[in-house]
Amino acid sequence: MSRWIALCAALAAVPATAKSPADIPIGDFWKQSEFVNIQISPDGKHFGAIVPDEETRALVIFQRGDRKVTGVARFTDSRQVASFQWISPERVAFTMSERQGRLVAPQGRGELLFMDINGKDRAGYGGGARGAVLTSTLRDSDDYVVVTDYVRSQRSEGGEQILYKVNAKTARSQRLAFSPVPSSSFLVTRDGEARVAAGSKGWQQGEVWYRGDKDKEWRKIFSEKDSGRSMNPWFMDTDGVHFFAQVS
Repeated sequence: MSRWIALCAALAAVPATAKSPADIPIGDFWKQSEFVNIQISPDGKHFGAIVPDEETRALVIFQRGDRKVTGVARFTDSRQVASFQWISPERVAFTMSERQGRLVAPQGRGELLFMDINGKDRAGYGGGARGAVLTSTLRDSDDYVVVTDYVRSQRSEGGEQILYKVNAKTARSQRLAFSPVPSSSFLVTRDGEARVAAGSKGWQQGEVWYRGDKDKEWRKIFSEKDSGRSMNPWFMDTDGVHFFAQVS
């Protein structure tokens, strides 16, 4: 890892020069990057990175000051780390995928796992018949995250989407909301309350639904079929009431 940092420093000091096509090392474009993804912890004391390791990918946590590795998540079977996100200065959440071969895209497993920065105290959520996606890390809470479960359903081609509040230590969950529209995603407030659900019932049948602070039921606020336009909600405002969206 120190070699990677030294390489970056060296590249920064070298002036840019033009090369002819014959001088470009085409083979280098096929080499794996040393870090696929790197993120700094909320307190700035650690880095987390997904690192290609032989045929797999591992999650490595190391100290920012001396680059000492403190924790690793690595699997010896066909599983590999696909993505990760800090949920507190001491804990991360990560997903896994199944390797399908060098030229085949890995298949997501639908699991969400948690571990401390020392690689211990792991907990798992989801997987199997349901796919779990991290929706929010809740800025004001280190103990809980909000997760969207994607569940197959015979009633809807797009399945059912259910919002849960999940304990990042125990992986125990509490149901927050059902989506009123298939193939949907949620926007939540800083406290994890469901406000917006956006999905589609079919081709050019996108819908956006809203649920206020004191509302028990969802109400439809946008229909692509009726308006002839599409709406893509982006994120909630800090007031927990308004949200930003792209309309086209």
